[in-house]
Amino acid sequence: MIATVCPYCGRTNDRHMDASNRGAMPKRGDFSFCWNCRRFAAYEDGLDGLVCRALTADETELSTTDPYFLTVTEAAKIVMSPTRAVRLIGEAIAEQN
Repeated sequence: MIATVCPYCGRTNDRHMDASNRGAMPKRGDFSFCWNCRRFAAYEDGLDGLVCRALTADETELSTTDPYFLTVTEAAKIVMSPTRAVRLIGEAIAEQN
């Protein structure tokens, strides 16, 4: 597990889930979703490993139009459980492929 701090609300997020269900670890350029403030952040290299940073303007725009981001946002509105939301997201991704 990788512990990162949300750049918006400061919450320590110490779990990640791969919606593709392949058990992948996050890498530089991947996106994170904070269940506290319900905002996206991006992983980047830090001094001691990966850290989360605020989205750039282009990434923010992408988060309002890209089907993956929209699916995550909708799943977060529907359910309060991150585990259940990740399952819903994975199902939506499978349907799109």
